[in-house]
Amino acid sequence: MAAYLERRFSRSALWSRRIGYFALVLLVIDALAHRYGFIDTLAALGVLAVVFALALIALALATIGFTRLWRRGDKAGRNATAGTVMALLALTPFVAGGVAYFLYPQVTDVSTDLADPPRLALAEAARRPPMNPIRPPSPDEIDKQKQAYPEMTGRLFEAPAEQVAPAVLAEAIDRGWTVRSAPEFTDGAGAVTMEFTAYTLVFAFPADVAVRVTDEAGATIVDMRSVSRYGRHDFGDNARRIADFLTALDARLRAEPIKGLQAEP
Repeated sequence: MAAYLERRFSRSALWSRRIGYFALVLLVIDALAHRYGFIDTLAALGVLAVVFALALIALALATIGFTRLWRRGDKAGRNATAGTVMALLALTPFVAGGVAYFLYPQVTDVSTDLADPPRLALAEAARRPPMNPIRPPSPDEIDKQKQAYPEMTGRLFEAPAEQVAPAVLAEAIDRGWTVRSAPEFTDGAGAVTMEFTAYTLVFAFPADVAVRVTDEAGATIVDMRSVSRYGRHDFGDNARRIADFLTALDARLRAEPIKGLQAEP
């Protein structure tokens, strides 16, 4: 008579799937809750820390499940695989952040004018610990930005400031930025500075942005500054924001006829 041994069921693999699923769902809920204002940024960051820990636990349990499958033939394959996949998905933003940490300089304040950065008066007055203070860049921060972003300079537009300023405001609104201050450019103003709150793509973490529009003998110089509210590393976010905005502003102004110029017959 043949004897059949029943394969043991791996509880480690089962819990890997459960915890991995919970970590992934928690990540999605955290992102949506912060984006739509149900929790503040510090709470969202705390939840992210929990997601990270849960994903690591799920991977560890999946490893135990695979080990027992290999050595003892336990029933673990499906659950351990599902747990691994969901844990890795939950870890995706952390892996991306880790890569960006080494690719970009450790700065939180990026400006196109390092000698005279656009003023963030409202944001400076509103920031409180543990938010990053808004202050002039240190020599070390200036060196880091120059080395990492040598092309980060103000943009000269062959259009009057009275036309560029509304285009700046329209572009910011189209991007979903919150307008904090947007004074109109009038004759003799010389320069105006607008303030906005911008947001990261996935989790909508806030950054304060200033755009300075300066009249330059019929042309216009636009300078920008973007400062992260939290953290010691912006993972390249501020520089990308400035570069993308100025590129889009250039395209917007090229599509608009310059005021005061008559088309040739």
